[in-house]
Amino acid sequence: MLVGLSCSVWIYLTAGEDPATDMVDEFLNSKRYAHELAIYGGRLTVLADDFSRWFDSLWHGRQLAFTVAFLTAAISLGLCLVARHLQKNKGTEGTALP
Repeated sequence: MLVGLSCSVWIYLTAGEDPATDMVDEFLNSKRYAHELAIYGGRLTVLADDFSRWFDSLWHGRQLAFTVAFLTAAISLGLCLVARHLQKNKGTEGTALP
């Protein structure tokens, strides 16, 4: 956990701010793009596109630091829960069932 959180701090400190949006990003965030996408693919396509762009944004810049920190905490919690479960079951290994 210490390594993962240290890496996330390093990523946060070394990653610069995301650059200003260029013309493509402005178009992708426009109502016109959403409207054209809805015409061709329906409302579900617009939602899928929004989700896809949000998910892609998690892996760039300072947002990556938060993603790494969250994944580190989730994996550490999962490992602690598994270890606790194994420790509980270790004491009942040698006993016979009634």
